[in-house]
Amino acid sequence: MFVTRSTSRLQSLCGPRHARTFFCYAWHATTEPQGNSSSDGLRWCSSNCVSSGGQFPQIPRATPGQIKGKTLRHQMCEIHRQNRRSPEKEELARKGKLRVPLNEVEQQWREGRGPWQLQRAAQHCQVFRDVYGESFLPQGFFEVTYQYQTGDETSSMAVHRGNIIRAEEAVHRPSVVLPDPPSSGHLWSLVLSNPDGHLLSNTHELLHWMVVNIPGSRLEEGEEVFPYLPPVPPRGTGLHRYVYSLYHHSLPLKVSQASVTSAVEGASVGSNKTWLDRRTFSTRNMLSQHPSLQVFSLCFHQTQWDQSVHKTYINVLDWPEPLYDVEKYLSPRQIRKKLKYQQRQERFKD
Repeated sequence: MFVTRSTSRLQSLCGPRHARTFFCYAWHATTEPQGNSSSDGLRWCSSNCVSSGGQFPQIPRATPGQIKGKTLRHQMCEIHRQNRRSPEKEELARKGKLRVPLNEVEQQWREGRGPWQLQRAAQHCQVFRDVYGESFLPQGFFEVTYQYQTGDETSSMAVHRGNIIRAEEAVHRPSVVLPDPPSSGHLWSLVLSNPDGHLLSNTHELLHWMVVNIPGSRLEEGEEVFPYLPPVPPRGTGLHRYVYSLYHHSLPLKVSQASVTSAVEGASVGSNKTWLDRRTFSTRNMLSQHPSLQVFSLCFHQTQWDQSVHKTYINVLDWPEPLYDVEKYLSPRQIRKKLKYQQRQERFKD
């Protein structure tokens, strides 16, 4: 995200002669759909954001942790000085006409510190603890984008690293762009689960989507074991984490709805299963049952209740919507009054 301050604000504080230009660097940009965008993948910079112009600054290609913080700060300062020496770019930045190639920015971020930042975000939100049981460094990235209607227009919302997406925006199945497999002949498997959404267990996950044996990047040719279920966070439970896990494996997986549910300890068995029983899931059990599965990457978003969740329970699940709420606060005086009333009722009852 660009963290800048507008020139007009600085001019009002210290005059036009002393207005300074604030620079941002390649690894501080984001590709989230904000503002106006052009067809060539570039975005007009409305604030004073400066890149290196013709040739975008090349960040050293190194795995996270190989570049020390002090070295990285020196590199940032050097790019800052180079940008300051260009009066043409300075003028374009002041006029808000300097464009930043976001595609190059994103590619540099993915090849540089992107996997490390994704790991840090997942650790902060305790995704590794509650889903996988252990931490790992993602090997790459894949894109998940929701499409939703806003009036007569179609808008999109991408899944990043714990960003908040409304439930009404995730009603329909998202579009997924997968990379090429790490090796020829390998297959992908995609799982969407919610570690906060199971209504009866704190140790199980709620399975929302599962597609296995995906050849290459062709998601439509994979085997959909569980169809997509929109987010159903109960009212009053706050934000829920929805984790997309991408696995690669060399041998095809032989899984079904019955085998996925039976592999979970404590899951109900028999023919009288509810939708909750059928979608009870555990990522750790699945990894132990299929040793060939290797976690490639993940992305996740957070969602809380809105009115679309009620419609999903009624129209899709045919299930009464659970409600969770906090008890109304009572002052000590109100509590004493309530106890006296209950004692009086018990006395008259005898």
